[in-house]
Amino acid sequence: MNIHHKILSLNDKVTIELGSPSSFHYTVHRYPDIDEVVERHMKIIVDEITKTLEDVDSIVLSGGFGRGEGSVKRQSDGTIIPMNDYDLFVFTDDSIPFGVFQRLTKRLRERVGVDVDLKFIPVAKVKNLIPDLWAFELKTASNVVWGKDFRAKIDMTKEDIPLSVGLNALFIRNIGLVNPECFEPQFLTKGFFGWKRTLMEYEASKTFLEICTALCLLGGFYAPSYLQRAHLLRQNYSKAFSELSDTLPSLAEDIEFYTQYKLMALETGRLDITKLWLKARDELRIVMSFFICRIFALSFKPNPDLANLLLTRRRQLAEFYFRPYICCALKRIGIPPWSFLVKSAIPMVRLYENTRYMRSCHNVVGKAYLNPLLTFRSPLIDIYVSIALMALAIQNDTMPDGRCVKEAYNIISSMFPCQKLADEDLRTVSGWRAVRDAAASSFKTYASPATAMTF
Repeated sequence: MNIHHKILSLNDKVTIELGSPSSFHYTVHRYPDIDEVVERHMKIIVDEITKTLEDVDSIVLSGGFGRGEGSVKRQSDGTIIPMNDYDLFVFTDDSIPFGVFQRLTKRLRERVGVDVDLKFIPVAKVKNLIPDLWAFELKTASNVVWGKDFRAKIDMTKEDIPLSVGLNALFIRNIGLVNPECFEPQFLTKGFFGWKRTLMEYEASKTFLEICTALCLLGGFYAPSYLQRAHLLRQNYSKAFSELSDTLPSLAEDIEFYTQYKLMALETGRLDITKLWLKARDELRIVMSFFICRIFALSFKPNPDLANLLLTRRRQLAEFYFRPYICCALKRIGIPPWSFLVKSAIPMVRLYENTRYMRSCHNVVGKAYLNPLLTFRSPLIDIYVSIALMALAIQNDTMPDGRCVKEAYNIISSMFPCQKLADEDLRTVSGWRAVRDAAASSFKTYASPATAMTF
């Protein structure tokens, strides 16, 4: 509780000091030395991109740093380390070969010491971006670091953001919780140390921020700021989500705390990471179950079986996820999004999605996997479900839930290189790790295309 009060008082101080800034700041701290570090990184990134590519019109920083809510750590020697990666959108009509993209992102990582997530947007297709959270925040909560400003041409409003974005935010947090860079089951009893501890503190805290994102979208009061969303959820939580509030009465308060902690804490290491990980995983399980029950008009139970819900609703989840994008695509070509037309388009979307995934597999691992296409399932939803099962499988550091691991293994091994495992292996930590690593690599492969999605 002492930490809670310290964070809250620190946040109140910063809120008073914010005022009307004369220049852009990358974090809520507004410390010149932090801004100088990020500015230096932006100059390096701009230099590398413009040297590598001939036809660049604009480079825009999005994500946490792009809206002034980036997270950083100040080391004991005063060194500033960004905790987020840098999310950058490059507006260009230049064609980007995958090999060039890989070499560029690797070089950027080496030079700035932070992962740089690059997405390229063809200038001619700015008005055709898919209706998604990243597109809306690119338009309304980002920072042009070089070149022309095309953001006003993005054709979407807050009302265009589909609920599938909230589902996506929840699935992504399972990936963060079992991230191979900072999580192994034995850490829950032996402890998290060094950079792995710092990174897991960030990932687990961010789970609560993205739970807030999903619930704000579900409740219809989303705002493009972590702090604003936490405040809005606190105001609306019990009224908008009474069943969830009965099960997790302190969730809104927890979200407010972890939001402030993530944004304000220059010095990490104040939290019990084992308790935080378990709390984040368990509350994410409940919120995901509530979210799915709400969108499918199902009865929500206080102690839900999320694993069964995910496995039995995979096809429905895929249809729910892609339906808003199909509707938008039809509208943009002047066709009414009638239900029968949307349903007819779903097979074509699956074909496109699987073809894109197979091409990514070939680029990344040198092999195309046909099974998702043959089974006509969504590779993304299969990957998401598998990783969620891996998070749910953690019971202790020696005996994972073999049922969850087996289900995840059956899905992932059919679509991505995975070590051949017997049933008894799936009840061991090494078996869990092999499936987790394959699922995490499969997600990176799916997300590897450099060009932002357009219609």
